[in-house]
Amino acid sequence: MNDFNQTVDEPEREPSPPVVAESAPRQIGRYRIERVLGKGGFGLVYLAHDGHLQRLVAIKVPHRKLVDRPETAEAYLTEARTVANLDHPNIVPVHDVGSTDDCPVFIVSKYIDGSDLASRLKQSRLSIHETVELVATVAEALHFAHKQGLVHRDI
Repeated sequence: MNDFNQTVDEPEREPSPPVVAESAPRQIGRYRIERVLGKGGFGLVYLAHDGHLQRLVAIKVPHRKLVDRPETAEAYLTEARTVANLDHPNIVPVHDVGSTDDCPVFIVSKYIDGSDLASRLKQSRLSIHETVELVATVAEALHFAHKQGLVHRDI
């Protein structure tokens, strides 16, 4: 449901360029869509602006075929609520969930500017030290989530 990212306190900077060039809705709920950040088997992730709180957020919208019944949408919302209650420095916080006529379910998370591991590895290999640190960080976050009854299905 939610990707685990190591967060670093850095000054605000302009968002990175889009990962996928694709048309996006103009609005999802109260969130103004800026662009597509990524696309995968689960669905799409959009960069959006929250006008109420004046901040950028990431919105994950599952493919419609994955939420074809109300009980399926409710399962995604239940999982998002579980993640929203996790308080860990390496788990991306969930800010909001919702549904609209066009999006049976959407999950709003903190936006963390950066790249994924695959993109990072295309630039250069990680050193042994970086690899060990990354694996330890991910393992610790996963262990924390598992203790709360949540299993990350994308690892």
